[in-house]
Amino acid sequence: MQDAATRLAALRRPRIMIEAARRGAARYDRDRHLVRILGRVPRRGAAMVQLLELEAGMEAARRSDPGVYRPAPHLAALIALLGEARLPREGAEVT
Repeated sequence: MQDAATRLAALRRPRIMIEAARRGAARYDRDRHLVRILGRVPRRGAAMVQLLELEAGMEAARRSDPGVYRPAPHLAALIALLGEARLPREGAEVT
């Protein structure tokens, strides 16, 4: 099984979604965004895994059933994924 960082690096999404997510990640607020997306604020590693699973389901919906697909929640999940990836690692010393 791949770790969360490897899975994130392997994501292939439409360029416009990735660009929008990168811009949104610049203003990422962990407490606000994760509560809205996941309903709580889990530890960083757990949040990454949950966000990756959620995003994978959204991507499957985007590809298989565009009639019910909603891009805004998908973009929010991508923003949170990129925002989480930019945070210092848990236990890492901040200088």
